[in-house]
Amino acid sequence: MNKLAAVALLVSVAACVPAPKKAYTPAEVQGLDDITEVMRVNAHTMDPLFAMEDQATFDDATFARFTEASATIRSTGAALQKPAIAKGFPEGFVTFAKTLETEAGKLGTAAEAKDGAAAGAAIRGIHQTCRGCHDEMR
Repeated sequence: MNKLAAVALLVSVAACVPAPKKAYTPAEVQGLDDITEVMRVNAHTMDPLFAMEDQATFDDATFARFTEASATIRSTGAALQKPAIAKGFPEGFVTFAKTLETEAGKLGTAAEAKDGAAAGAAIRGIHQTCRGCHDEMR
């Protein structure tokens, strides 16, 4: 599949996921115990960035966007762990949530350093974590 087709597919899939109920701050995300809403925040934040996972250069505005996404996704990783543990989800789900939090931290570090290759790798790591969790847990 060529890159344009992949981007079109990603946008069409992202359009199928309802938007979160509001624009949450990272602190508000950590307070969410509705896994569906947290997943909507994940999709809303990351789906547009997944098309950039193979890039290695970004402008300052994009690095700033990565910094914001990193804070949000670190919060969603933390927020997913609490209800998953309380509701007895498989341990693998919690492991994926922790990995999501770690990969999001890498994105923030790369964005602060304006390291495009590391940012692309971090986005790819987040994408792989999301796919792995969905493949295993859905």
